Amino acid sequence: MAPEQAQGKPADKRSDIWAFGVVLHEMLTGRALYSATTPSETRAQVIEGQPDLSALPEGTPGTIRVLIGRCLTKDPRSRLQAVGEARIAIESALAPQDINRSLEAKQSRLKQAPLPLPPSALWWALLITLSAVSAAFWMSARGTAPLVPLRLSTELGVDATLAVGKGDALAVSPDGRVIAFVARTAPEGDPLGGPESLLFP
Repeated sequence: MAPEQAQGKPADKRSDIWAFGVVLHEMLTGRALYSATTPSETRAQVIEGQPDLSALPEGTPGTIRVLIGRCLTKDPRSRLQAVGEARIAIESALAPQDINRSLEAKQSRLKQAPLPLPPSALWWALLITLSAVSAAFWMSARGTAPLVPLRLSTELGVDATLAVGKGDALAVSPDGRVIAFVARTAPEGDPLGGPESLLFP
């Protein structure tokens, strides 16, 4: 039973990886991984205890020790994710030693040397960077036209004056082409009638 199962969490393929690690450990050591006498003690050891990898035989290859350790990791996210990875590790451990040494040497060289980027990737990166810089420069150079205040004057006529009072006396259309205003020809407004006695419509 994997630690997550012992804690009542759902099982998935990583729980099977745990079980594979337990079986592999028990096959190589010839004894049970946990030495509990009751199921509840076993559950407690699975949740809290650490598997004893030192019990593995002395001649156990390092790749197998690492494999068992990864299978028996408590956190399922850090555990071996697929049993196919275990097959590769076991095949590597069973391969002749000179092949293992050459594989280990290649792996260490690969870990030390950074992977070179293909020339086409460098050209694409350069092209994208230049395009982005050019677009940014073009947009900033183009900018926005500064707002210029618009002033106008008009004659309302000899008898008309702008109405001042409640409401707006002046309105400009959204496109700025038409101006509407309220004007009157008498110094006082005439009541329009009705209950509110409005002076302006």
